[in-house]
Amino acid sequence: MSSIGFTGTELLKNIKKRTYTSKAELVRECGYQEVDYYGEEKINYSKFYDEFLKAFGVSIKKNYSNNDKFPNNKKNNKELSNDLLNRYLSELNELVGLSSVKEEVKDIINLNQISKEREKLGLINEPISMHLVFQGPPGTGKTTIARLIGKIYKSIGILSKGHFLEVDRSKLIGRYIGQTTHITRKVLEQAHGGVLFIDEAYSLLQDGDNYKCPYGQECINTIIKYMEDNRNQIIVIVAGYPKEMENFLSTNPGLKSRFNTFLNFPSFRSGELLEIFSSRVNESGYFISDDAKQFLKVKLERMTLFNKKYNGNARSIRNLFELIKKKQASRLMKKEFRTKEDLVNLTLEDFYLTDKELDSI
Repeated sequence: MSSIGFTGTELLKNIKKRTYTSKAELVRECGYQEVDYYGEEKINYSKFYDEFLKAFGVSIKKNYSNNDKFPNNKKNNKELSNDLLNRYLSELNELVGLSSVKEEVKDIINLNQISKEREKLGLINEPISMHLVFQGPPGTGKTTIARLIGKIYKSIGILSKGHFLEVDRSKLIGRYIGQTTHITRKVLEQAHGGVLFIDEAYSLLQDGDNYKCPYGQECINTIIKYMEDNRNQIIVIVAGYPKEMENFLSTNPGLKSRFNTFLNFPSFRSGELLEIFSSRVNESGYFISDDAKQFLKVKLERMTLFNKKYNGNARSIRNLFELIKKKQASRLMKKEFRTKEDLVNLTLEDFYLTDKELDSI
């Protein structure tokens, strides 16, 4: 419980609003409230009035009552869930590009919400396969979307935890018969209640470039059984290049029947890559000059047009930013004195990269 202890003038300055809808709002604004053990808000009107009148030099006898309680602003679970869902949808909408992926995710959310409403009313409900296939090259937002899906599914009551666990072949495949089942099941148990994201899932069946992994099928069978035994308790997302993912799913009928929702992640266009770069620059407290931005725009257009390695890959953009920061640091160290403006500005000189430096990203 706080105490004002100001003169009348200072007290008026402390009150930010000129009009209040209730005594409770005014008292709360001045800090005369506390939260009890159970999270309920309590307001001390008596102490507030005493100090308020004292601050203005007024002596009035008054009967105080706690009946005028501050309205209960506690939100019910449904309201809180809607707030969370709206927050995650805003995060989704703010992502650069991926318009088709965003629409597909929203369609999936709508389908699940309607399904839950039908279930509450006792209507016939076809089971929905929650597991997903993400198809696309690296650096196109697959991991970011997978994380968001876990949070979204938690907010609408599909998943109990909504946490995210990313694994690859090295985290699932053992070195001898029987070990893979144990390792895979342990990973699945860690992901229980959330999302298990398996990147380059087809590598589970590979041992190098030409040979099939002898333990890959053991891993897949363990995953399928766990998915079946723990419906609505875990969502598995498998990801990778389109052609390889198609081949992977065809290796086991159980896989194909459980993964029937596909999200295609296109490569980012040069303009979108520039937007991603600019956003990263701003978030990191840097500024990029107009001539440097124009230079980078032309550079990105050429990179995405002539070199598939950089085509639509946001990871390369992150690496590019780190390289440019190093270039800026080297340039600034040549100066005897450096201002704050020097430290935050990226100039055209910082964007002159050699072919070797470009290959490094």
